[in-house]
This record gives sequence, C-alpha cells and structure tokens, in this order.
Amino acid sequence: MDGDQRILLRGGSVVSMDPAIGDLARGDVLIVGDRIAGAGESLPGEGNHANFCTPEQRQLIVDR
Repeated sequence: MDGDQRILLRGGSVVSMDPAIGDLARGDVLIVGDRIAGAGESLPGEGNHANFCTPEQRQLIVDR
C-alpha cells in the first residue's frame, strides 16, 4: 500500500482499545498507509484528507 494512501471507513461499528475513543456504535476510521491514523464519530472527509477513498465497509474488520 502506498505510504500516503488514505482510506476513510465511514459509519461502521468501532471497537477500540483506546479509552479516549472507546467503542462506537457508528463511527469512522482513517487509515494512512499501513497505520490507523484516527477514529471517531465523524472524521472530516475534506481538507487534510483530500486524497482518500471510501470503500464499502459492511462486514469489514480492521485490525491493527
């Protein structure tokens, strides 16, 4: 995967080990390169993240 590629997963269930984020019934996950760069209820899809793709995330599990 390209080190600068951004993938924004929107509207999925997020189970996080980070107590600052917690578990979200509906949230977004931003992946940059091979790293999870952010997670939250509503991540911006423009500005800093202008070059991203948003794939279908149903039944997708992202594990770090």
